[in-house]
Amino acid sequence: MSAERIHFYDAANPGNVPSGVYAAVCIDGDFAWSQRDADRMAFVFRYVVHPTVAKAHLARGVDIENGDATIAEAMPFLVARHHQYGDATAYCDRADLEELRFTVKKAGIVVFEWVATLDGTQEVPGAWAVQYQGGLRAPFDLSVLHGVNNFHRP
Repeated sequence: MSAERIHFYDAANPGNVPSGVYAAVCIDGDFAWSQRDADRMAFVFRYVVHPTVAKAHLARGVDIENGDATIAEAMPFLVARHHQYGDATAYCDRADLEELRFTVKKAGIVVFEWVATLDGTQEVPGAWAVQYQGGLRAPFDLSVLHGVNNFHRP
């Protein structure tokens, strides 16, 4: 990866994300993006909010937060994704990171961590990416990638 950091967007309303950027794209639930919206992006990372083992081939990550998946609900997806592709990713709040790490270690798998800070903090030791800006009332969220660039063209 180059020294230049990759910043990426995600949003409940895909129309708020400018075309031609890196974007995390939700593929299920109330805020799922259409294929047309995903196609506007330069590179995408797909994630789910309702994880199942069957979705492990459709998305790399799972959204673990209030109103979406719990850590326990996310684990079958993460285990399946890890065993099938080796690139399972969990998005969670910084407050839940220790529990996520404990549960992942207990399961004996490797999971990329995408951690929400939302206070401007862009560095979380060990995190694959950090969501540092956004929130419920923001038009979009911004994250910075620290790990392997496993985004791809739509």
